[in-house]
Amino acid sequence: MEERKKKKNGETIENLTEQKDILISLRTEAKMSRKEFAAFFDIPYSTVTDWELGKRQMPEYVLRLLAYRLKIEGYVKKDLESGG
Repeated sequence: MEERKKKKNGETIENLTEQKDILISLRTEAKMSRKEFAAFFDIPYSTVTDWELGKRQMPEYVLRLLAYRLKIEGYVKKDLESGG
């Protein structure tokens, strides 16, 4: 997989492993199962599964949008941009 050169703070996510770890962290902090998470965002369950297992890489903007919506709606407290 392609390595990214920039960091999370307003730049790009390091790599596929970091991206999937962030996704799993967001989902678990939101207290959602994979099925609930997929339904909440209207994303196919198989796509979310592939992202979490590192089989597919999502566009970085999608990860940021998922994190933003979860934060705005009160499901998570952390900010993807600042890490807190």
